[in-house]
Amino acid sequence: MKKIGLIGFVAFLLLFLSVGCQSTKSADQMDEPTNKVEEKSTTEKETAKDENEQVEEKEQKAENEEEVKEDESVVEKEGTEEKQQEQEQTLNLEEETVDGITLKITEIQEYIPETIQASKDRFISIKMEITNEREETVELSSLRHFSLLVVDQPQDLAYIEGVSELATEVPAGKTVTKQIVYDCVNTDEYQFIFQLTEDHPVSWTFSVDKKG
Repeated sequence: MKKIGLIGFVAFLLLFLSVGCQSTKSADQMDEPTNKVEEKSTTEKETAKDENEQVEEKEQKAENEEEVKEDESVVEKEGTEEKQQEQEQTLNLEEETVDGITLKITEIQEYIPETIQASKDRFISIKMEITNEREETVELSSLRHFSLLVVDQPQDLAYIEGVSELATEVPAGKTVTKQIVYDCVNTDEYQFIFQLTEDHPVSWTFSVDKKG
């Protein structure tokens, strides 16, 4: 009788342990979907965060590019306005004709070379178009036929190789360009003189803005 009771107790204990294990297994299985959902939710949050950061980076990059464009636009506008002022100043200088030679000034500006410095205050560059309406070639000397004055004081002719010219030949019926550079003092007004002959000098008066 005792033996039967012992066997029954052992069977009950095994049944209890078996049910407990199944319950634990079922609980673990139920936790797995929850864990997967939590992992998925965390991954989605991280992905959304990364996407937001990428969007913010793109927006910041676009803002920076826009600021650079605005700065470039301002610089370009200032350069254009300065060039327009120089062109307007030059256009106000009328062309002159002396004994069949027509001279038209096309550009006047401060010249800043990379290798040399002015012995006075600045270099002034004057560009012009010269038309020869005569029947023979004419040679014009930068030293004899042209001069730049400041309050009646002649300024120094500056020879810069490859830029300024000492002498220029103008064939009959042709138009050539010429550039002269002067080493001169800084002032509000300059007078440029073209004197083909002593009897017929022509002159232009102008100012030159300082670069920089």
